[in-house]
Order: sequence, then structure tokens, then C-alpha cells
Amino acid sequence: MTKQASFSADDWGLLQNVLVGAGTAAMNAQAGGEQREMSALFSALSRAPGQFAGNELLADLLSGVTSDPRVVDDEIRNSAQTPFADQKTTVIDQARQAITILTQKATPEEVEGFRSLVYQIAETVVNAAGEGGSMGFSGEKVSAEEQSLLNDLKSALAGSEQTSAEGEAGHTRAVSE
Repeated sequence: MTKQASFSADDWGLLQNVLVGAGTAAMNAQAGGEQREMSALFSALSRAPGQFAGNELLADLLSGVTSDPRVVDDEIRNSAQTPFADQKTTVIDQARQAITILTQKATPEEVEGFRSLVYQIAETVVNAAGEGGSMGFSGEKVSAEEQSLLNDLKSALAGSEQTSAEGEAGHTRAVSE
């Protein structure tokens, strides 16, 4: 069982930033539905300890994030001032760094739990509000920007260096050659 003491303060902060950053990037991927998405972020974070019971590393990480709502509030406020493309780049880079750190210090089960939790947070927020349509009906459930974030996040959490834009460019090059 890996504990907070196994990590430097910077590494621990990075792990917590990824948890919250995945949700705030998902909130800002597409305009509209902010209240539902914010509620989904808080809900995902508050439900997570029960869903990942037995994973002491995640319990410690989540405790630091959920024990003081200002942590999430501050991240939401800061993310509102940052363009989505920059947020996406940051959270993807941080997710890669987090997986590198965790694979060196945590058990495989803890690493897998972290991967699942981060992706679940982003996916929950993305699915909180359909885009477009009237009153949330008949709209696109997941926008292209949101899907791109989810795809890139999944790749980063798996340890892949390729983003969806790079994958599409590679596919385009191969087709056009």
C-alpha cells in the first residue's frame, strides 16, 4: 500500500492536479452545461472514495481534494481563465507524468485505480450535459472537443505519447501517400 509519504510534495500535488484537472478540462471543452458539469465533477469526486475502497493511495489523494472544497473551486476559477487547448495540453502532459511517477512508486493495482478514476471523472463531466439542442434534448451528447479530450486522456493514462490529433495526422499521411 503506497502512502502520501512515498511522494515528494510536487509529485503529490501533480497527482491531485490530474484528478481535478481532468474534470475542469472536460468542463471547458465545450460551452454550455457548466452547472451540470460542475455538479458532475463534485459528484464524481465525492463518490470516488466508495468506488475505490481498499485503494489507500486513491483514498489519500481524494481526501486532500475533497476535504477542502476550495481546492476544486480554485481550479474551476483558474480554468475559466485558460483557453481549453492549453488546459487539454496541461492535463494530458500531467497525466503522462503522473503515470510515470506512479509506475515507479505504486502497486499495479493502485496505478490502474488511478487510471480508472481520472478517466471516470473526465467521462462523468463530459456526459453531464448534452451539447446543443433545446433544454439538453436532441443535442450532440459528446462534442468533438470532448471526445478528443477523452481519447487523448485515455492514451496518456495508458502511457502512450500519441494524441488524437497526431493519430489523425498519421492516418491522413498514410492515406494520402
